[in-house]
Formats: sequence, structure tokens, C-alpha cells
Amino acid sequence: MLIRRRADMDVEDWPEIAIVIPTLNEEDIVQSKLSDLRNVDYPADLIHILVVDGGSLDRTTELVEQEIERNQKIQLLCMNNARNKIDQVVYSLGILEQEYVVFTDADSHLEPSCIKELVRLLLSDKQTAVVGATVRPASRLLEEHIHWKILNFLWWLEGEAFSTAGFSGVCYAVRRKSLELINQNIKAEDIHLSLTVSASGHRVRLCKAAIATELRVPQTIREFLQFRWRRGSRYLSALRYFKSHKLMPLSHHIVRGVRIWQFIVIPWLAIVLIVLGLIFLITKYWIFSISMSMLFIIPAIAWIQIYKRKTNNTVGWIKLMRAFSRYIVLLLISLITMSKYTSIKIPQVNST
Repeated sequence: MLIRRRADMDVEDWPEIAIVIPTLNEEDIVQSKLSDLRNVDYPADLIHILVVDGGSLDRTTELVEQEIERNQKIQLLCMNNARNKIDQVVYSLGILEQEYVVFTDADSHLEPSCIKELVRLLLSDKQTAVVGATVRPASRLLEEHIHWKILNFLWWLEGEAFSTAGFSGVCYAVRRKSLELINQNIKAEDIHLSLTVSASGHRVRLCKAAIATELRVPQTIREFLQFRWRRGSRYLSALRYFKSHKLMPLSHHIVRGVRIWQFIVIPWLAIVLIVLGLIFLITKYWIFSISMSMLFIIPAIAWIQIYKRKTNNTVGWIKLMRAFSRYIVLLLISLITMSKYTSIKIPQVNST
């Protein structure tokens, strides 16, 4: 509770920060992103914007250069040999002097207060090294909104209970000197940063007040499955091959174990329970099937009620219940069918 109260503290002297935008072939949205950053309520004279391009073949860098002519606070760095976003993140952390760095994807829109809230939470607790923004999807697919609503809550709960939350690469802030070097062979910098920071004894948290809207998100059921499979596979790769050791904090081992359990064990356990429920329906033990169904239906109804109240959602109960049920089915399918094998190896992290 002490840390939560301090998170709401008033800040008189805001620190200088760097905002890093990794880009690759973003000519359609890069100017919109730079314009988006001009709308944030963080003191403009304390912001240094760095666009790190990974070798765009379109007009991305040309458009950034045009913006530089209008605003000297924007710096462009071209990395033509960058293999992925990890290279851009690692390199920028190595050359920047600012203690606080905000990473935000080009395909995102930030609420004006987003950056201030991220930095405020970092300032409120010196043990906090990474703070993720709450993500909202710009999707017409109700299942995608349900997914992020649940995920944001779970990540926030992890950070408050175990001091090691998950977060999205869409937008997050870091205390630069608290970070270990990110391994460049991985494909998901968000989960690896979360594991690395928690392994070193620092905190990773989600900020409810910092809102970032992700623009490139699934709009159809097929896209939803493709997104969840691709991101889930990368996430699981980092979890499986991150080598923990006994000296790491207990919270790190607990959260990592729970996440692996969620990806590998729970989906198959759910399938087994569903099959058993169907079998019991045609026997004299049918009451057990009804009881197990209630264990899902009652919490689902309660969650939908909370969801409607907090989001002022005007969608009807039946439509929401159907979407929630489809979401569970789609999530199970993506978890069961995603690849469980990868050659990516993440080396041991020094806990000292």
C-alpha cells in the first residue's frame, strides 16, 4: 500500500527523458507518431526523441528528416544492419545518456498523460526498473478487447503481488542503469526485459493510468489466432530458455513457473476437463458436468458485469457472453497449436 500511495505523488522537478521509436518501413504512420508525441503533457524541453530505424526500404527516414527540419529535438539513427527490434533497443540503451527512457512503437497512440504516468511510477520507487503502459487495442473485434482487458489486469496483479509483471512492447519506460544487457538472439524484448529485471532483484510493474492504444491489431478471428500464435510462441521461447538460478528472487521463480504452467499445462488440463464433462453428461454423474460448467459460467458473468461497468460498454449481455466464450476457445486453440520447440537459447543472467 505504501508504494501505491507514493505512485500518486506530485513531481516538482521532472527529469530529462529520451523517447525511442524503433522503426522499419513505417512511412504510412511515422509522421502521425511524431505528431502524437507532440501532444503529450510531459515538459517539452525535457524530452529528447530518438528514431532508430532498422533499415527501412521505403520513405520512413526521409519523412523523419523532414520532421527534423521543423523540430531539432528529433534525432534519427539509421541501423541498416539491424536484424530486429532487439538490436534497435539494445543500441539505443547503449548510446543514450538519459536515466529514464521510454520506448514506444510507431503503430501506437499515447494518451497525453501516458509518459508522465510511466515516469511518475518509476520515480515513486527506486526498485522499479521497468513500467509498462496499459494497452488498449484499436480493434472492432470484441475478443481482442476482452483479451487485453484480462491481460492488463493479470500483469498489474503480478507487479503488485510479486514485483515482476509482464508488459507490452507497445509502450514502456525503463530506468536505464538498472537494466542488464538484453540478449540479441531473442525475438520478444518485453518478456526478456521482464525476466532479466526481476532476476536482478528489481521490480517490473504495470501502470493503470498510462494508456497506450495499439493500432495494428487483429480485426478478424483469423488474424486473432495468427497474432496470438506468433506472439505466444515468442513469449514461450523466452520463458522456456531463460536460465534461472537459485540466487534469483523467489518472486522471479514463482512468476516464471506460473507463466510456463499457463502456457503448457492449463490448456491441456482444460481440454481434459471438457472431455470429462461431456462424458459425464451421458452418465448418472451428469450433475458433475453441470457443476463444472457453473465454475466457468458464474465467474464469466461476474467478469462481464465488471467489464460493462468499467468500460461503459453498450454491447448486450448475450453478445458479450458469446464473445467471451469464443475468446476462451480461440485462446485454447492458439495455446495448444503454437510451437513448443525453438532453437533460441537465452544465456544465464548474472544476479549481482
